[in-house]
Amino acid sequence: MNRQEAIKLIKEKLVEAIRVTGNRGYQLSQSRCPVITGALKASGKNDDIDNGTQIQYTKEYSSFVERGVPPGIRHVKTYRRKTGAIVKAHQFFSRGQKAQHYIESSLKDSFSQDFARNFDNRIRSSGVKVTRI
Repeated sequence: MNRQEAIKLIKEKLVEAIRVTGNRGYQLSQSRCPVITGALKASGKNDDIDNGTQIQYTKEYSSFVERGVPPGIRHVKTYRRKTGAIVKAHQFFSRGQKAQHYIESSLKDSFSQDFARNFDNRIRSSGVKVTRI
């Protein structure tokens, strides 16, 4: 195996390790996801992409739960309800919402604990001998 083939194989194994570790991070995030109605947890999905994996929670409020919302005055524009009633623009004070970090903490834990082992296992199983300098 020449150098370029070895580099290509290492890159492939690296992406595999990222995907496996990312999948583990997704499973952790599902177990840590706050549940009131179950809609947020049900909106979660994990897809493999070109160079790794992508974790998404698609409910419109998922980023507010993950990152939190600072307290403060909220402004609401005029809108029409489904019943046809018009609600005039108004403002109110919100206490905010504490960040849950269910995705961030899951990925940190997964990558800090599993990534090196996953990558090492994939390299060893491929037959490539890696020497550390």
